[in-house]
Amino acid sequence: MEGLRKILRDRKPLSNLLKDGKWVGVVVSLLLALFFWFLIVLDSPAGFTKQLRVTLLQPELPGGFVVTDSALYPKKLVVGLHAPGGKLLRFSLRNLFFHPKPFRPEVDTADLRPGGGRLEISAAHLKRQLLRSPSLPKSVKELLPNGYDDLTLSAQSLVLSYEPIQESRAEVLFAGQVDFGESPNLKLTDSVGIIPKVVRLYGPKQKLDSLRNAEDGLFVKTDTAAIKIGNPGHVTLPIALLETKDFRMVPDTVYVSFVTEELMHTSYTSQDIKIHGLDSRHTLRLLPPSVTVTLLATKAGLEDSDYDPMLYVDASRVIGAPTGYRLEVHVGNPPDKSKVEMIQIEPDKLDFILEEKETQSDGK
Repeated sequence: MEGLRKILRDRKPLSNLLKDGKWVGVVVSLLLALFFWFLIVLDSPAGFTKQLRVTLLQPELPGGFVVTDSALYPKKLVVGLHAPGGKLLRFSLRNLFFHPKPFRPEVDTADLRPGGGRLEISAAHLKRQLLRSPSLPKSVKELLPNGYDDLTLSAQSLVLSYEPIQESRAEVLFAGQVDFGESPNLKLTDSVGIIPKVVRLYGPKQKLDSLRNAEDGLFVKTDTAAIKIGNPGHVTLPIALLETKDFRMVPDTVYVSFVTEELMHTSYTSQDIKIHGLDSRHTLRLLPPSVTVTLLATKAGLEDSDYDPMLYVDASRVIGAPTGYRLEVHVGNPPDKSKVEMIQIEPDKLDFILEEKETQSDGK
């Protein structure tokens, strides 16, 4: 190794080559060799293959059919163009900035069975359509000397499963929420109305059957987004239906109708508190003797209501009760939610004074 270094250092071949101008001849020789090699490669009888990646779209099925399974349908199709090197080079330079457009195969109605099934699009059929489509450059026909034989595909066939589209009627269910925002004293006074209540569904029979419940009813739901209502009265708002995969809904939007009223408070004092469970030998005084009753109801409910809560206390455990024992005030007549939303008693527990009745002798 040291001897080789000494030879190169003493003779300095690179310096001599540059000084004598011999490098020009060397470079020209290399370029000529490269040129002739390139010509030989271009004229190779085996030819070359240029590959184009084409985005593959699903075909639009005619005659009211829909695709139900596309697991064997590729998303990309690799198209090979085989031609002599010279023609392929000129073709590539001419289409240097060409990008293949997405390709959607066409399907003839005659290829589909009325009851559905499996559709297979052959490679020969694909090649014929590709050469007529804008997915490949227009000059591709001139490039391929043997036509279809010089066009190769990464898939031997495309396979899809399909079914005829069926129509069914589906009932709409409200799946959203009502948001009263900063007005908590609002109440729905009527059930949620939906217009229209029934929509039409178009899709494959198998998928339609999967939406049916045990009672053979078909239902779709509205969007789950909250609907904000800030003022009392009648409100009608549009709301979209939840997207149902593989189905088309007509219409895809319904109107929901709400009737709301404002809730109001009213309070009054009541001394009408019944005492239950006390034996006849004792009397009981409640402290305080009265309570405040507060009702929350709609304005119309308060005006029309003659509601009596029938307050009472249960005194069956007062005898022998521990110190600090208090009586809870009960509502004997729970309110009807359609008229009274809430009832509150203040205080809801009372102190008491228990007294034993005086007994008189028989002779007095």
